[in-house]
Amino acid sequence: MGLANISHTSTQQITTIRFILSFEILFLCTLPHLHSLQYFFMIRSTSALYSLES
Repeated sequence: MGLANISHTSTQQITTIRFILSFEILFLCTLPHLHSLQYFFMIRSTSALYSLES
């Protein structure tokens, strides 16, 4: 039970990280540079909050 729980949590974290990274790449590619930098730092701060919560 304990081991399964740990592996499930790490899989969730990896999925979340991949999701965040794909969003960052999307923003950096599609938006003008100033806006993409703003979104980049916004996503960074929200992802930091998520990792603190979990």
